[in-house]
Amino acid sequence: HRLYVAQRSSRIQGEALNLKGPRLRSLREQIGFTQAELARRLQLNGWDVDIMVLNRVELGKRSLTDIEIQKVLDTLGKKWADLDE
Repeated sequence: HRLYVAQRSSRIQGEALNLKGPRLRSLREQIGFTQAELARRLQLNGWDVDIMVLNRVELGKRSLTDIEIQKVLDTLGKKWADLDE
């Protein structure tokens, strides 16, 4: 017997899993942080995240909770309104 394990797709029906990833990337780049620097600062702020996760977030391949978005914004010194600019 073979056991098949369903793998979680990085996209749901071809749609991005988050819509703010590219904007978060833009905000990070405006600050001048690399993904590694942002990951390090997020870890210091209580979110155990690495650059692979950040890359997937920025590409829209990983969903985010509101709390995770808030951590990123706090770390970048930005506000929710900055996501819509």
